[in-house]
Amino acid sequence: DFLKALRENNNREWFTANKSRYQAEHAHVVEFAEALLARMGQHDQLVPMTGKQSLFRIYRDVRFSKDKSP
Repeated sequence: DFLKALRENNNREWFTANKSRYQAEHAHVVEFAEALLARMGQHDQLVPMTGKQSLFRIYRDVRFSKDKSP
């Protein structure tokens, strides 16, 4: 639901107003990634990382991009 709403309202004002929603959803994704990494680690040798380290940032990094749009 959050990502669908974000797609429809992809602007900083909406995101700021819904940041608590993002943080709650992000926590669920981090928990899932932690569990997935633990299960995968039982079967394969993985580079040690946390669930949080395995995710990309929500903000687009435009420092080196000619297109600065969101």
